[in-house]
Amino acid sequence: MMKKLLFFMYVLALLSSCSLVGKDKQGDNNVVTPVQETMMSNGWELSTPEGGDFDESMGIKPVYGLQDNYFDITIGQGFSVAVKIMSLKEHKCIRYIFVPEGQTVTVNEIPQGKYYLKLAYGNDWMVKTEGNYTLGKFQECFL
Repeated sequence: MMKKLLFFMYVLALLSSCSLVGKDKQGDNNVVTPVQETMMSNGWELSTPEGGDFDESMGIKPVYGLQDNYFDITIGQGFSVAVKIMSLKEHKCIRYIFVPEGQTVTVNEIPQGKYYLKLAYGNDWMVKTEGNYTLGKFQECFL
């Protein structure tokens, strides 16, 4: 249990320390970039989701536990984060969460188990609907 807590504290510290201070980042203006124009012509659209769980259209059926296990994800300024909570045993995503920059999201009712996190972070979240599913990605990433 202590290892899990230390791991989550490490991840949160890592994400908080990666903030970009400055007003010249791409996500601050309303100008559509050439890359975004190309993506929009292929069916993608800019989106600003609220913090919390994505709905099932993203292809992930959320799994909730009976106990009130939770953790908070706090993101500093500079980018937003999409977090997948993955089951270590099955390597299956049990929750998919979006955390906008400068906000905190509480993930509630996590089932008992061991998990790892998959993280994607950046600016300018874009979505595209294909059939019954919605794809999402950051147009501007920082890796």
